[in-house]
Amino acid sequence: VIQQLKENKDQFLRDLRGVFTGFIFDKRDKAVTVFNDHFSTKNVYYYYSKDYGLIFSSRLHVLTEMMKQNKIPTEYNLDGIYSLALFGQLFFDSTIIKDVYKLQYGSSINFDTVSKGKPVIEKYYTFKKEEKDISFDNALSEFDELMRISVAREWQKDRDYGYKHIALLSGGMDSRINFMLANKLGFENITTYCYGNPQSEDMKISSTIAKELSHSHITHHIN
Repeated sequence: VIQQLKENKDQFLRDLRGVFTGFIFDKRDKAVTVFNDHFSTKNVYYYYSKDYGLIFSSRLHVLTEMMKQNKIPTEYNLDGIYSLALFGQLFFDSTIIKDVYKLQYGSSINFDTVSKGKPVIEKYYTFKKEEKDISFDNALSEFDELMRISVAREWQKDRDYGYKHIALLSGGMDSRINFMLANKLGFENITTYCYGNPQSEDMKISSTIAKELSHSHITHHIN
């Protein structure tokens, strides 16, 4: 992994799979690289000034708290607040805090800790829309195959590290498909869990599915 990182950082990031954020400190040139996953499933927020350098965190309130501890003035970004109020979301790299930004998907921040120059933002992955002229049945078949590959890749990690399979199972479509497809792909000895009102559909459906597939099931009642 280290050798691949030294040879080609962008390729190293492109080859990573799953939901992740992280940073790398290169002792050779005293540089920091901060990155998120291909679709920015987890956020990375950052602040930069020549005086204080680069501050980053996966949580906005943690970053602003670090700014306050270092006596860096903070104020609201009114454009961001208006955007959130009017549209229910923030666009591009904006946040509700002035001079604090969100790293866009498939990107990295490169910062020289010696010169403390302005960080360089680079994209290691760009989503490209591809149009295909295929039938509905073929499209459904391709989607099914991608779903199988994705679920198998996720569950295989438990086997790779010797972990026991534990999965959330509710009455919702997402968790049911994930669990039932994993079961169909041959992943066994799965412990599922569900929490909620004991009379809710989530509790009833998840218990029924786990029982029918002969898996251990844990419930936690919240009244």
